[in-house]
Amino acid sequence: MSASPVPSQDEEAYELNDNLKYLMFELTLGSNLARGLGLRLDLLRRDHVVVAMPFSESLITFADVIHGGYIASLIDIAGACCFVAGADPDLKGGSTTAMNINYLAAARSTDVFATARVLRRGRVQTTSDVEVRTSNGLLVAKGIVTSQGY
Repeated sequence: MSASPVPSQDEEAYELNDNLKYLMFELTLGSNLARGLGLRLDLLRRDHVVVAMPFSESLITFADVIHGGYIASLIDIAGACCFVAGADPDLKGGSTTAMNINYLAAARSTDVFATARVLRRGRVQTTSDVEVRTSNGLLVAKGIVTSQGY
């Protein structure tokens, strides 16, 4: 069972230009951290993405619980992807300037999915809401990510 949400009927497919594709797939999802975590983009819409992190025993902190630092990294990267998905086509780059996370439940031996949606997109700064859920839909963390572009 996949927790990746189905986009609503009013959401259209979104195509990135070559510059934004580079920022999304080479720099963000192509980073050493994202590749090491096995992150993949499951959904791409304007101002809305889903990034999946497949379960691996290397993510465990104790027993069968995924370490919160890995969940935080997933939230950060999903927020960055959401920032790019709708950014100015000439965006040169960006960074996370603020992030707040509330951990709500343990993710135990399961794939997790970060659904990020833009709350507000400004000229240079974007704030996104990110929910992390397990493959059976359990909400394990909620984050707010603010990204700044240049």
